[in-house]
Formats: sequence, C-alpha cells, structure tokens
Amino acid sequence: MEKEVLNGFELSKIKLLKNGGIEVAYSQAMTSGDVTNTDTFLRKSTKDPHPDLVNAIAGLNKYLAKVHNLLAFKSLLKINATTKLSEAVKTMESTFEKLEDEVLKHIEVTGVSISGDEDNMGIVITGVNRYNGEAIALNTSRINLSGTKHGFEIGLAEDIEFIIEEVKAYLFKGKAAQLELDFDDEAKAS
Repeated sequence: MEKEVLNGFELSKIKLLKNGGIEVAYSQAMTSGDVTNTDTFLRKSTKDPHPDLVNAIAGLNKYLAKVHNLLAFKSLLKINATTKLSEAVKTMESTFEKLEDEVLKHIEVTGVSISGDEDNMGIVITGVNRYNGEAIALNTSRINLSGTKHGFEIGLAEDIEFIIEEVKAYLFKGKAAQLELDFDDEAKAS
C-alpha cells in the first residue's frame, strides 16, 4: 500500500508556516483494478518539519535572489582559467563572496508551488527579503525546470526533487523535527 501511495503522489505546493509547521497541497492517484482515481488534499500541520526539509527549502534562496538579479554583481568579475590573478582580483572575489552571503542571509523562502507534468514541470518560489526590518515579498515567475533561461534549472530541479522526497517522508513516514531527546532509563538515573 505504501508503495502505491508514494508512486501516485504529486506535490503541488509546500509552504512553511510563520509559527511553525507546514501547509502541503498534493494529489494522490490510487489504482484499483483498471480504474485510477485522483484525490486532492490540503494538509496544514503545526508539527514542525524535519530540518532536512526546512534547510532544503531555505536553500532555494539563491535561485530567488538570482531571478531578482540580486546577485548581478557576481557577473562583474569574469575570469578564465588562464588569467593570472592579481591580489586586487583575489580581494574582489573575496568581497563578492561576502556580499553574496550578506544578500542571501536576508532572503527567506516561504514556499514553492509546482505545476505541469514531467516534461513541462515548472515552479514558483515565494519568499521575502528581510532587510532593515522590512519584509518585501519576492516571488519568481514560473521557472520551467527543463529550460535553460536562467542557467540553474538542472540544480534547481535536483533541489525540488529532494524537497518532494522530504515532503513524502513528512506526510507518510512521520519524519518531523525532533521535539525531545530519548534517554534510556539508566542514563536518566545517572
């Protein structure tokens, strides 16, 4: 039964909730004989997801930043492998890396919407830019995962596949944040 459930699973949206927990929209196809029925579900839970899922979603911030051209400064310094690097160029590279880290630490991904079939799958990343105490909404346009417009579609598709697997583990296998540490009775008595 579990194999059937996981095979017929199609994630359409995952959202991290402000006060903990997640909201997941998905469809589930179940086959009985020759008949396949698809049900659509919207699950909202205050149970915190496992850090693997939270970190995977947070890791999409680099794509959100790139789509909004917030990392354009990185293209100012293009160096080929045969160029000798001077100290000034090394300093600039280091500065750009620090600037990238500074930009990305303010971008929080709050959700992902997935649409289309396997050949035309696309996603929209939603999030906020929290800079100077303000929250500015950031949403990508639909990014076609089989396209090449942005140059990062292959990596993004791999990240989305990992997120889908983590959502399945959350929904069907109980993979969530650990709320307490388990100790055996001997350790408690010590």
